[in-house]
Amino acid sequence: MHGLHYRAIDEQGRIHIGFTTSRNQLELNQWIAQRGWQALPVSASQRIRNVLGIGPRYPRWSKSEAAVFSLHLSQLLSAGVPLISALEELAKMESNKSVSAALADMTRRIDHGDALSVAMAACPGLFGNDYVAAVRAAELAGQLNDCLRQQANNLHWQAELSERLKTVLAYPIFALMCLLGVFLFVLVYLVPAMLPLLSMSHSPLPTHTKWLIGLSEVVRQSGVIVLAVVSAISLLIILLMQSESTLKWRLQAIFLRGMYGRVATQFTLARYARSISVLYESGIEITDAMRISQELVRNAFLKKQLGDACRRILAGDSISKAMQLQSALPPLFVRMVAAGEQAGVLDVALRQCADQLQSTAQFSLARVERLIGPCLLCVMGGLLLWVALSVLGPIYSAVGQNGLLS
Repeated sequence: MHGLHYRAIDEQGRIHIGFTTSRNQLELNQWIAQRGWQALPVSASQRIRNVLGIGPRYPRWSKSEAAVFSLHLSQLLSAGVPLISALEELAKMESNKSVSAALADMTRRIDHGDALSVAMAACPGLFGNDYVAAVRAAELAGQLNDCLRQQANNLHWQAELSERLKTVLAYPIFALMCLLGVFLFVLVYLVPAMLPLLSMSHSPLPTHTKWLIGLSEVVRQSGVIVLAVVSAISLLIILLMQSESTLKWRLQAIFLRGMYGRVATQFTLARYARSISVLYESGIEITDAMRISQELVRNAFLKKQLGDACRRILAGDSISKAMQLQSALPPLFVRMVAAGEQAGVLDVALRQCADQLQSTAQFSLARVERLIGPCLLCVMGGLLLWVALSVLGPIYSAVGQNGLLS
């Protein structure tokens, strides 16, 4: 969760240590000043967590569990069960103790006079900003049951999408790890064991054999250095992705142009459009729905472009015009939003757009999934062929030259 850890002292001399969702130090200082506190230097561990973006550990559950909770709460409320009694019953049914405690605390907040949306906002690990905003609008409109049912369907769809992506990525990641393990075994153990046999050859070794021997020497002699360099590069990339530099935006834009980037963009925009549709149907203004739904977008460049579109709409531009000016948005998304805006059925258009983007992304993902297996087999076969030709070729040549085949 994005935010900052803080330490402050109040007028009575009490020390307050906690975490806020402030995005920068200026917002944090304003938040502390509004409470009449004075900021204190944070500890070393808090500074490290602020730099790394590590927030407190809140109780969490999966999207499937959130969907089941929303559906059960909607069914209980539809049956006439009071809200507090329904929450108490769902808290007792929860097997996760931390989640059950969070639901019980949420029930106590409502019993003390808080609205359901306010109590949910106090559990950010269980209910996202879009969920809380939709519930808040539904409370004002008196449509809480319908809102909870819509959220259950939306969360169920997101859970299916996440499982689909995990299933598709599991095989190539496992295959690549196995391929890397086999190749490291060849470089560290097999090639050095074959060096005495390779030295029997009186003719010069082929170039590809020299490359294999050289790579083996690098891995054996400088493996720790190579691992340290790779780790340092990975750390620099992580820090770059958390910065606001121009290079970060360029790298994100390049990523979106690739095949995986296009598929990820389609899935992301499908979630974004579906979230806006649910929030808009709940009575939230379109710009507020866009701003809330931006939290579902992980790619920083795409998120920035959607934020720019939202600001243009607030400045007076139409939704379609604001979307057309963003280069990262696919034409299908822009055209369907424009059609919905012109026809006055923006929520329906966004829902249909989400379905269309999801179908397109699933088709592309299925095609990539079919190609991953053959491509990995070709890579593995090519590496094994390289090893076989580089090792066995000179050995057979040396054996033939020494007359050992007679």
